[in-house]
Amino acid sequence: MGVIKTDWARYPGLFLLALWAGGIFFFSIGVAPVAFRIMPSQQAGEMVRGSLSVLHGLGLICGAAFLFHSLLQEKAQRMAQGLVLGMLLLTAISQWVVTPKIEELRRSREVQSERFSRLHRASTSLEAVVLLMGFVAMWQIAAATRSPE
Repeated sequence: MGVIKTDWARYPGLFLLALWAGGIFFFSIGVAPVAFRIMPSQQAGEMVRGSLSVLHGLGLICGAAFLFHSLLQEKAQRMAQGLVLGMLLLTAISQWVVTPKIEELRRSREVQSERFSRLHRASTSLEAVVLLMGFVAMWQIAAATRSPE
């Protein structure tokens, strides 16, 4: 497997991270708030849950593709790779630990409970941390691209 040596070769990695982070940003300021403003709560919850599942899938694909692509780079992007690994871990926790517990409470009609609120805050916090980590990773790659050899 050959090593890619040019700085422009880092742009696919930036694109993958921007796609993931942009999806989180749009979901947070557009999809979820609008759904709960224009739909009955039950339907909005189902739409947001489905959208979040798609967003998590997108993130897992983008993260894995980023890691694969970054392995082809001549200069190791260790900080960005570490951040993306963390993003992947937090996304997996949100998708396969937090979201099923929220769904269980939603099905049992306990959406007004303190446990539901706590899990919702955890889910929101996980997405915020993933977004911030994505921004830092993109900044690190962009700064490394501009740095002289």
